[in-house]
Order: sequence, then structure tokens, then C-alpha cells
Amino acid sequence: MVNRSHAMCRCGKRSIFGVPGGKAVCCPTCKDPDMVSLRHGMCRCGKYPSFGVPGGKAACCATCKGPDMVDLRLAMCRCGKQSSFGVPGGKAVCCAQCKGPDMVDLRNAKCRCGKQSSFGVPGGKAVCCAKCQGPGMVIRSHTACRCGKIPSFGVPGGKKVCCATCRDPDMVNLRNATCRCGKISSFGVQGGKAACCAQCKGPDMVDLRNAKCRCGKQSSFGVPGGKAVCCAKCQGPGMVIRSHAACRCGKIPSFGVQGGKSVCCSSCKDIGMVRVKR
Repeated sequence: MVNRSHAMCRCGKRSIFGVPGGKAVCCPTCKDPDMVSLRHGMCRCGKYPSFGVPGGKAACCATCKGPDMVDLRLAMCRCGKQSSFGVPGGKAVCCAQCKGPDMVDLRNAKCRCGKQSSFGVPGGKAVCCAKCQGPGMVIRSHTACRCGKIPSFGVPGGKKVCCATCRDPDMVNLRNATCRCGKISSFGVQGGKAACCAQCKGPDMVDLRNAKCRCGKQSSFGVPGGKAVCCAKCQGPGMVIRSHAACRCGKIPSFGVQGGKSVCCSSCKDIGMVRVKR
């Protein structure tokens, strides 16, 4: 026996897709390119909708949503943004800006060290940060490059699909604002956004990406866990190098395993470590 209350696709599955204004004659697998979902309450691509205009109904999925649409299946903050923060054990009721001092991020899983988790086993959830990730883990919080790294490059106007190593010749950096010459922009007018590289910057532009020391030099030192606020000459007592991954003693690392990153200074280096480029 077959279901006669619904029109069936030629493959035997329930039909959902058809031409606009017509009847449903195909399933999602057998549908033609010009067919749309005719099922009531579905997105035009056939998926369940979650996004819509504030105060309206969910009409589109995450892929097909319009620029003014928001996720209507998730609770919203009082300011209108998506809520992610709430008290432990409760529900998300506030966004990052409106959250109270006792609220924590309830939507994004944290690593055991307390940082945002981004890595997990293939097919699983993100459970660790980049530093705590275990062997075999890959990036799970973003659409990953084919090598498993976080993608930063893609075609102009498209999405980030490749890392710097795997990118194609026609791809550009979509993660960082770029200068008109194609390089990453670091300079801009005071109080504005970075719009130019060091070569193309205007005479009134300053470095907006790298914090400066009070003397005007590049800051590299700061208190443990804080930001770099002083240069080597102006650093205060208790400050350690913050602009690079520091050695365990606080000095700039120059040694590491062959092919790896510098993790130790010359005094703390382990046996077998060699001088590597940072």
C-alpha cells in the first residue's frame, strides 16, 4: 500500500517541490533546478525556516535568510539582539553588551580552561580551544579549510574557504580588512578603521592594529594575562613579553622543535630544540 493522500515523487518519496504556482511533484533529491518548496511553512530551498523579520514568522533557513532577518527560534535580548548570556543553569536572556556581571555564555561551549572551544573530533562538537586541543582534533566552530585549519581566504565577495597555505592564486584575505593594494590594512585616521597598509597610508594616518607605548615605540610588554602596553625600555616591574607567545620565563622565545614554533628562550630550551623563526 502507498500513501494516496499526498502526491508522490517518481522515486516513491513524498513530493515537496514543484514549479511556483503548480503542484508538488518531486522530492528534494529529484527536484529540478527551477522547482521550489511548496510545503506550507518551509523555506524556498525546502529546509525548515528559522529566520524572519523581527515580529514576523520564520520564513527562511540560515542559508537563504535576508540581511534584515534574525533567528526567531532563539530568545532575543531586550535590545533586540540574539541572547547568548544568562545565569548558570538558566536560559539565555541577554546579549554580550546587556549581560549582567553574574551571567555566562550559555550558547557557546567552553574549553576546560575557560576559553571559547573551537576544536573537536571530526563529526563531533567543539570541546577544546586551540591550545588544549587533543591529537586528531580539527576546527569545528567554523567552516574549515580542507586541511582542517580556520579559513581566511576566498574569492572577492564570497565566503572564507581556505587557509593561507591552501588558498588559490585568485583568493584574497576576507578575515582582515585589506588595503587598496591588496595587503592587510593597519593604518587609518585616529578613531577610525584601518584602511591602508604601511606603504599606502596617508600622512595623517596612524597604526590602529598595534598598540603603542607611551614613548611612541611599538608596545611588547604588559602584565601577565593583559595586553602589551609598554616597549622593552619603558616596561614596569612584573611585566612580561605580550606581543609574542612568550617562553615560560617571560622572555621572547627563539628555540623550538625542528619545523615547529619557537616556544623557549636560549636559557630554557630543552635538549633537541633548535633556533626557529617566529
